[in-house]
Amino acid sequence: MGLFVLEAGMPGFTKGRKLEKLGRLAQDTAELFMDDVAVPSTRCLRAWKRTALPHGQPCQERLSIAITAVASAEKRSRSRSVRP
Repeated sequence: MGLFVLEAGMPGFTKGRKLEKLGRLAQDTAELFMDDVAVPSTRCLRAWKRTALPHGQPCQERLSIAITAVASAEKRSRSRSVRP
């Protein structure tokens, strides 16, 4: 597993449709397709052992985003609920 950089226009790397989402609307999120992309070693930022998860940011950031998304969805559903 590793962290690498791809640029638009690289053979085999395409961007799909923009996804609709709740929260963090200023950050666009889209489908990314990687079909037989050749990533040169110069594009590799960091490599991790397959047996160990990376410490710190990558996993923590995803967890933070997930928690924020759930909280936003719950808040939105409460504000839209029908009140007598």
